[in-house]
Amino acid sequence: MSLFATDRVLVPIDFSETSFEALEKTIDFVKDASHLYVIHVLPPLNPGEPGVMWRTVDSQTRKSHVEKVLYERFKEPQYQGIHVQITIGNPASNREITSES
Repeated sequence: MSLFATDRVLVPIDFSETSFEALEKTIDFVKDASHLYVIHVLPPLNPGEPGVMWRTVDSQTRKSHVEKVLYERFKEPQYQGIHVQITIGNPASNREITSES
């Protein structure tokens, strides 16, 4: 019997190699990717940024792009069933993240 629950495991991804290595270790731990919940937190857009001012960048476009990149990376069989969530907020604030779950 394990000390850790393996039916829902949250893995934060910041696109660093370390975060993807942690995901690989976690896949080995849970044995079934359908128990994995990957989250990436995008910081809010600053209204003064050129892309925002010129309306070429918005939050939904950013979220869609990140989701597409992650699903492209997760197309191998060992990732089948993985859950991906992209959210906007302060990556350092677990309060914001858990309130959306």
